[in-house]
Amino acid sequence: MTSSAAKTIARIPQSKSPYKPGNILPITFSDCDLVGNPDLHHDSLVISMQVGTSNVRIILVDGDSVVNLIMLDVLKAMKINEDQITKKSSVLVGFSGETRNMLGKIYLHTYAEGVASYERFGILDCLSSYNVFLGRPWIHNVIVVPSNYNQCIKIPTD
Repeated sequence: MTSSAAKTIARIPQSKSPYKPGNILPITFSDCDLVGNPDLHHDSLVISMQVGTSNVRIILVDGDSVVNLIMLDVLKAMKINEDQITKKSSVLVGFSGETRNMLGKIYLHTYAEGVASYERFGILDCLSSYNVFLGRPWIHNVIVVPSNYNQCIKIPTD
């Protein structure tokens, strides 16, 4: 990691959600949260946010995924040092039974809606419509409540 990248990460507030068992805050969605006309879309929940030291677009929030994934091309565009990558091949099995080999894993900071976290990402080298897949590990760690219908996420924060 470069010294400028380390300084940027150090400036990211490391706040956590105040949610703890026994301190449950109600989160609701209403018509004012709707983005566009819900009758005209059946879209996936796609967001943009800071990953590492870069603002990344076209991130799929996928509550059915058991891993967070990032594409190798995205890491190259972020100019991530290969020393940060733990090389270990693993096999992912998709919904339709197809398999993909992960190249390894990397830990990166994420920052969304005032909440920062440190997440593990599997690295894939393949063509994809999405740059990053955020699965249940990120959703549970940050305590995100995603709504495909409203096309937004909510995070309990102060």
